[in-house]
Amino acid sequence: MIAREAAALRLAVSIVISVLVGCQLADNRINGRIIEASGTPGGSPDITNTLQFTGPSNLATSNLLDRYFDAIFTITGNCDPSGGQVALGGAGIQSSSSEFLVTECLVEGGGYFSFDVSQLPSADMPYIGSGINPGWRQVTVTQGGLAINTELYDTANFTVVKINSKADLQAIPYGPASSNKLYILQNDIDLSEGGAVPTNNWTPIGGGINVFNGFIDGFGHTIFNMHIDGGGNGDIGFVGRASGTVRDLTFHSVTIENAVDCVGSVIGDKRISGLIKNVSVIGGNVTGATRVGGVVGCIDDGIDTASYEGNVTATGDYVGGIIGEGSSLTVGVYGLAFKGGIITSPSGNKVGGVLGGGGVLSKLVNSYAVGVVEGANEVGGLIGLHGNNNIENCFVAMNVVATSGPDAGYIIGSSGGGIYTNVFFANDLACTNCVLSIGSGVPSVNMYNQATFIGFDFDSVWSIDEGVIMPDLRGYKGNYW
Repeated sequence: MIAREAAALRLAVSIVISVLVGCQLADNRINGRIIEASGTPGGSPDITNTLQFTGPSNLATSNLLDRYFDAIFTITGNCDPSGGQVALGGAGIQSSSSEFLVTECLVEGGGYFSFDVSQLPSADMPYIGSGINPGWRQVTVTQGGLAINTELYDTANFTVVKINSKADLQAIPYGPASSNKLYILQNDIDLSEGGAVPTNNWTPIGGGINVFNGFIDGFGHTIFNMHIDGGGNGDIGFVGRASGTVRDLTFHSVTIENAVDCVGSVIGDKRISGLIKNVSVIGGNVTGATRVGGVVGCIDDGIDTASYEGNVTATGDYVGGIIGEGSSLTVGVYGLAFKGGIITSPSGNKVGGVLGGGGVLSKLVNSYAVGVVEGANEVGGLIGLHGNNNIENCFVAMNVVATSGPDAGYIIGSSGGGIYTNVFFANDLACTNCVLSIGSGVPSVNMYNQATFIGFDFDSVWSIDEGVIMPDLRGYKGNYW
């Protein structure tokens, strides 16, 4: 449901967070935006971005060693007195008996609630930050059937840098200078700056030994017309090499060429910590030699909800519509979508619609690939090569071409085993030299019918325009906690 539906039940949230040093109200406006709401339709005005602070905006001092808040942290807002109790969850917030804090909706002023998190036992203090989400957590306030999700940033230990222009964006540093920094886009940015067809208008942030350690939040904005000439180098992308986070950002019209290894639109090489979350690439043309992905070339861990629409071209191994090489992936991967295009590495092995080659990731969930994938061997519509892991609630409508074979399949080219649940593929599309049989094959025409996708959650995860388009992910937020 959209945010204006939540307004009908009159639940609004204000987050009041305090720092020992004073700051202006606007400094922390990043804390408290609504990112998702659900409830009964009511036709009231859209309340997106209307969460406001009602007093001094301060964030409690926090200790990054244990990443717990040390001092006062309150969440207040308006509610409907007839709607029952109000609950607060997320961000590691919990009481000793429940994963939610619960309070009454008071009648004063037409409905009011307040949570003083400092009153919790120390063991229950909210957790903010982790190996993959430093300095950021999501919280959920619910009343009855209404839920509003918002976010908290640690602005005491992380410096907020507002990005307004291409110059601001290109000035983002790497290495120690990027640590404990939150870079927040304030608007869309056109890297061509209104010029003709862009040519080599972006220098990747970091690469090689120069690692980006910060946090880039696109705030739902779009970066247009990014063109990178890799100059025969590796670690090529918007961010060259990162142990930081890029989230809530769309790229429109991306060209990467003359790149070698670890090549992707968003991050070339993402290692160890950090997260790629809620990113989209529309109109991509990414070219490299080895370990090339539409979104990220090389990745250890930390990707959740990413889509790519366009072409991926390579000459070597580990090539995928979303991820090139993920051999060290050890956690579940959620919400990946190759939304149409051609993935090709005619002489390369380990080529897949979503993932070229993966290691021991625990599972791939709620993902799909549509288009064409071509390689020499170990070619799959979803994954080229993967270890002993599970696939759940995924589908493929890909023409699969393995020029030499024999390891190829509609879903996976070469597999070390696993459990496959609710996995479907269009069995009337070409699959050259395919041997490995995984999942349930159905005619392409059936891929447009909800009844085909047994076990898919069409209430909150998937959507479908019956008989017109295949299923798509509906702003899926993934498994953050």
